[in-house]
Amino acid sequence: MPTNTVTDLSNLSRIDNVRTLDPLNADAACRVLPAMNEDADTSALTATLRVMIPGLDEVATYSTDECLAAMRDLGMFLGSLKRHGVEPVRAVPDTRPVLEELGRRTDMVPRDTVHHYTTWNPVGPRQRMYTGDPQEHQLQESVRMVFPDLR
Repeated sequence: MPTNTVTDLSNLSRIDNVRTLDPLNADAACRVLPAMNEDADTSALTATLRVMIPGLDEVATYSTDECLAAMRDLGMFLGSLKRHGVEPVRAVPDTRPVLEELGRRTDMVPRDTVHHYTTWNPVGPRQRMYTGDPQEHQLQESVRMVFPDLR
């Protein structure tokens, strides 16, 4: 069975590269994401997502790995809004064409996946988390440990 080269988790150089990338300059926003979620601050989540969305002309300059990293970071805010009852594409309509283009460029569904949340998520101080809870870290780490061996 052929594998999608993007999701081939035996490609450790791709995993390491995606983890290092921050094409949306989202590190600072991701550090405060757990506080926004704890406060259910949908206004701040929406405003942050609106600022993070790149233009399609910018996405056109991204490498495949940058597309994966961008989807990872957008997904954290999309998922947070959804969790708090806000339809993200309705709140920030500019996300739709960008998500569709990122999906097309990576040959993946136009949304974040478990790969984005775990495998391609930075480790250490840049780790993206919804809650910042130690159990969330352990969940992500357990998936990182298992995924490369699953086929």
